[in-house]
Amino acid sequence: RYSKRKLEEIKRAAKLGVEMPKEAAVEKVPEKVKEQEVSVVQKVAVAASEVEKKVGKVTRAIAMDCEMVGVGENGKDSILARVSLVNQYCECIYDKYVMPTEPVTDYRTAVSGVRPADLKKENNALPFKRVQAEVAELTKDRVLVGHAIHNDLKVLFLDHPKKKLRDTQKAKFLRTKHSGIGSLASLKFLSKVLLDVDIQEGEHSSVQDAQAAMRIYTMYKREWEAEVKSRRLLKKQQNQAQLVPMSQAANSMEPTDLALTTVKGNEKHKKYLNRKIKSRTSFVKKL
Repeated sequence: RYSKRKLEEIKRAAKLGVEMPKEAAVEKVPEKVKEQEVSVVQKVAVAASEVEKKVGKVTRAIAMDCEMVGVGENGKDSILARVSLVNQYCECIYDKYVMPTEPVTDYRTAVSGVRPADLKKENNALPFKRVQAEVAELTKDRVLVGHAIHNDLKVLFLDHPKKKLRDTQKAKFLRTKHSGIGSLASLKFLSKVLLDVDIQEGEHSSVQDAQAAMRIYTMYKREWEAEVKSRRLLKKQQNQAQLVPMSQAANSMEPTDLALTTVKGNEKHKKYLNRKIKSRTSFVKKL
């Protein structure tokens, strides 16, 4: 079978009385050789994918840690200065310094490890909005690990589903691993007790802190996820138990009583939302 183009060339050659050159014979490759070549290609592809998994890949779980600097009077308020993300193999996949959105009054270098030069554009510091968007994209729909992770999300002005947060500070089952672990144990103490690793000896490193949090999570992942699952199941059972008497009470109510309770509930919810909005706007004004 010839293609349309080939047929046109043959017709044109026939009109001019020119013979078309004979096509070279194609050597047949033995099936065994083909199979060997395919198997080698597959092995190389598998090996490459394994390396990709372990080096710089965004995995199902990501650990995050931020360094902050002080702004305002005496540097009491905090803004983001550096954010680091590591995957579940403790490989750093993101580490950026952030240009300050307000004049910095305290760099907290002894703790944060951040210096004025680190936050300048010429030294590759990025605008806050860009870092915020990139972190949001990287952590979307993933398990987010950290220590007191709510503080990091707060300075990033980001939210994350509660069911996908794994906070080493709040994990209750970790307290059973050592008698000295309290309700608000520091990451430094947890690393020493659980991992036998010393961190935060001097200036903090957000990469090192994220790696420590991820190492704790992966070490106790099975127990941790089992605790999360049992907590969700218990909450579901409690909600179902509450729904039964509520539906019975609603059935026994008169239509007028039911309407009144609905109005009261709506008003209460509106007040709650107004309080939340006011507190949020006041917090933003401070920043």
